[in-house]
Amino acid sequence: ELVLTFQLETQRLRGADQLGFPQLHCIETGRSVLQESPWVEFKRLKQETGVQFSIEAAKTMCEVDPSNVATVELVYGRAGDGKSHYIHERLTECQSEALTISVNEAFTAGAAIRKLQSLHVGFGNALYFNVTLVSQKDARPEDQTAYKQLISELSWFMTSLFGFGSVQDPSTGEMYRLPGGMEWRVYVEVPSCTAGDDPAADLELFLGQVPILKYIGIPRLISPTDPFEVDDNVQLVCKYLLAYHEGQIDRLYQSGVPVKFSSCPEIDKDRCRELLSHYMPPHIRCRKIMQLLFVRYMVRRCQVLENMPGFNYNTGVGEYVEADSNVRTNTRHLGSTLMRTMLQEVSHFCDPAMKNNWGQGAHEQLIYDTQSGGSSFRLISLHPEELNSAVKMNFKALGVEIPGIWELKTRRTLDAFLAAALNIPLENGRLAAIDEEQYVLTLDYAVKMLNIHERRLCSVPVIIEGETGVGKTALLRMLSLLWNSTVQRFRQRTLDGLVDVLGERLNFLSKHGSTDPADDPITRSLNLAHDISTKREMTREEILSVCNDQHEDLREYLLKRCFSPESALLE
Repeated sequence: ELVLTFQLETQRLRGADQLGFPQLHCIETGRSVLQESPWVEFKRLKQETGVQFSIEAAKTMCEVDPSNVATVELVYGRAGDGKSHYIHERLTECQSEALTISVNEAFTAGAAIRKLQSLHVGFGNALYFNVTLVSQKDARPEDQTAYKQLISELSWFMTSLFGFGSVQDPSTGEMYRLPGGMEWRVYVEVPSCTAGDDPAADLELFLGQVPILKYIGIPRLISPTDPFEVDDNVQLVCKYLLAYHEGQIDRLYQSGVPVKFSSCPEIDKDRCRELLSHYMPPHIRCRKIMQLLFVRYMVRRCQVLENMPGFNYNTGVGEYVEADSNVRTNTRHLGSTLMRTMLQEVSHFCDPAMKNNWGQGAHEQLIYDTQSGGSSFRLISLHPEELNSAVKMNFKALGVEIPGIWELKTRRTLDAFLAAALNIPLENGRLAAIDEEQYVLTLDYAVKMLNIHERRLCSVPVIIEGETGVGKTALLRMLSLLWNSTVQRFRQRTLDGLVDVLGERLNFLSKHGSTDPADDPITRSLNLAHDISTKREMTREEILSVCNDQHEDLREYLLKRCFSPESALLE
C-alpha cells in the first residue's frame, strides 16, 4: 500500500511538471522476513510541537544492537606506530575465525561480499578492514574520477553492511547479511595520509569519506608511548643494557663462571621500558616500528656477546700485540667498547634519513668473525678518517686496527671483511666468487653488502632504491651468490664425505661378502639402484647399498635420486 501510494504521488508530481525527484526510504524497526534481527533499533519518542528532525536527532532515536556487532573500533595513529600490530593482537584473542578485508585501489563490493561469504560464521567472529588508501589530493589528476567512485563504493558498502545489516552487489546480485546474535567485533584501520603526521586529521578525513563510521565507530588512538611489550628478546636486551648502564658490562671472567648476562634475574617490565626509552634515540622512540627494529638489532648483538668466548672468558689481558713481543692487548673495557659501538650502529641502522645522505655518513659497522669461534671482530667505516679519536684508541687497545681509507680501497681488505661477515673462506686472500663473476667491488658496494647482510640476519626488510643502471641488480646478485656459495660449499663438502664413508662401507661388505654373484654386494647395489630410480627420496640403508666412490654411475644415482644427501649423512 505504501509503495502504491508513493508511485501515485510521483506520477502526480511529474504530471504537474514540478521539480524534484521523490525518494522512498524504508527502514526496518523489527524482525521481518527480509532481516532476522535489525542492526538499527528504533526508539519511539514523544514528539513535541516544533521538534526539528536532523541527523543528530536521528542518532538519539537509534542505538547499535550489541547482539549483532559488539563493537566497531576505529584504530588510528601515525604510520609505524603499531596500528596493524594492535589489531593483529586483538584478532588472536578472537573467540572464532577472523577475516581480513583489504581496502585499496583494487577494492570492489563484489570481492568483499565473496570474502565475507567464505567466513565460517561463529560466535565472536572478527572483521578487520585494512584500509590503505591515499588521500584524494595525493591521487594523480587522471585518477581523480576513479578515486571518487572508489570512495563512494566504500561508503555505500559500509553503510549497507553496518547500517542496514546486509549488502548486495548491484552488478552480480550477490548478497551478504550479518548473522544476528553473534556479537562480532569489527576493526577498521584508518589510513595515515595527511601532511604533518596528524592522526586526528587522518581520522577526520576518513570519517568524512565514510560517514556511517562516525556514528557507529569507537576511535582508538595508537601512540608510540604505549607500553612496549616485554618478551624474552626484550628481557635479553634489557639485561645487557642494565649491565652497561650500571657499569657491569666490563665484568671479568673469574671463579670458572663465564660472563653471560642472560642468566641474570628477570627485570621488572616497567624498568625494561625505562631502559629502552633511555637508550633509544628520538628518531627511534617516535615510531613503534622503529622501536621494534631497535630490539631486533640489539637482540642479535646481545646474542653475539652471549656466544663470544673472548667476551665470556675475558680476563682483561688479551693476545700479544706482536709474535715476538711481551706486550698484550688491554681488554678490560671490551664490553663497554663493544656495547657503545653497537648502540651507535643500531641508531644509524634505524635512521630514516640514512637513504638521503648515504655517501656522507661514516657507516660504522662491527663485523663478527664466526670462523674463529666468534671471538674475533672488526670495525669498518665508509669514512674512517672521520671516526672519533677516542673510538680509535679504544679499539686499538683491544688489538683492533681500523684500516685507513687507502687500505679500504684494496680488494684484499674488502674481501677479508666480507669473508668474515658471511663466513666464507678466502682463496689466496680473495673471494673466488667475486673473481668468477668479474664483479668490480668498491668500498661503497662492500659496505652496502655488509649493511644488507646485517639486516637480513636481523629479519629486517630492505628496499633498494636507485636510478636505472646504477648497479642495484648486480649488487644483489653478487651478494646472493656469496650467500649461496656458503650453502653450496657445505653441500659439496658433506656430499664428498658421504661418498667416502659409504664407499668404505661398501668395500668392507665386498671383502666379507659371498662369492656367489647373486649375493655380491656390488651386484646387489646395481640392482637396487635400478629399483629405486623412480623414488624422490632415499633412505639411509638404500644409500649405503648403492653408493660407491669407485663407480661414477652410482655417484650419479646418488646425486639425482637422493633428495638431501647431506641430511642423510647427518642422520
